[in-house]
Amino acid sequence: MDTLPRSALLRMAAHAAAAAVGAKYGFDFGVQIGGAPMGFLMGANAAVFGWLMVGAAADVVLRLKRR
Repeated sequence: MDTLPRSALLRMAAHAAAAAVGAKYGFDFGVQIGGAPMGFLMGANAAVFGWLMVGAAADVVLRLKRR
């Protein structure tokens, strides 16, 4: 059985944590400004944004680490 390298596991954990935090706070904010449908939309948007930001930061760190 092949296992993922530790760096890949850490990166996936950071992505998941950022998505979860973004979804929670995005949903809370959306509910305050427009109810449950807006909360769902804002939560999904914040989760994707958090995922992308962590991915970009990880790419920069790994690129600098390889130099």
